[in-house]
Amino acid sequence: MIHAIYGLKGKMISKEQLYKDAIHIEQNMIKENVGSQDQVATAVGGLNVIRFAGDKIDVSPVFLPYKIKEEFQSKCMLFFTGFTRYANGIEGDKLKLMEKKKTDYSNLKELAEEGINALLDEDFGSIGELLYEGWKIKKSLSKKVTNDTINEIYKKAMNAGADGGKLIGAGGGGFMLLFVNNPWLQDAVRKALEGLVEVPFKFENEGSKIIYYNGDVL
Repeated sequence: MIHAIYGLKGKMISKEQLYKDAIHIEQNMIKENVGSQDQVATAVGGLNVIRFAGDKIDVSPVFLPYKIKEEFQSKCMLFFTGFTRYANGIEGDKLKLMEKKKTDYSNLKELAEEGINALLDEDFGSIGELLYEGWKIKKSLSKKVTNDTINEIYKKAMNAGADGGKLIGAGGGGFMLLFVNNPWLQDAVRKALEGLVEVPFKFENEGSKIIYYNGDVL
């Protein structure tokens, strides 16, 4: 929306300005309890390592050969859990406990670094395990991250052959990303999660962009 408004005003802005504006609006103007990674990922696009140090944000693209990227994507499955949630309440609860959970957040950062290295090394067998370990940590950050229904979905997927997975975003509902390294087990996972909507998706490289501009400005 921000990108479109700039376009209507005849202004072409950088991806950095776009995500900084999005972060400012959500966190400072609307006063939402949200992180900053989603805004950066959406604006920039592609696979990236995003590092935060105070107000500084460093975005380092992860360049993968097409074949590896396609194989990685083929092992990912995305399902809608069947219900939505408000991220603001969940993230607010996490913020209250953040000081006590410093070690957990540090461990999540280390898992992310390990995941990038595993991907670059084509070590797909480790990616599912890292997602599983990350999910266990994420559940400990707030009681609102998961519930009995989500836990049952996760359990069914793992028993059917998934190597790991996590809820996308704050948690509490929404979409669950699963990593199934063995392609022969993907149908078993689908059957185990019968009734949930599987969402097809593809990785993209461009992020937010203006796709049509007729020269008229406000």
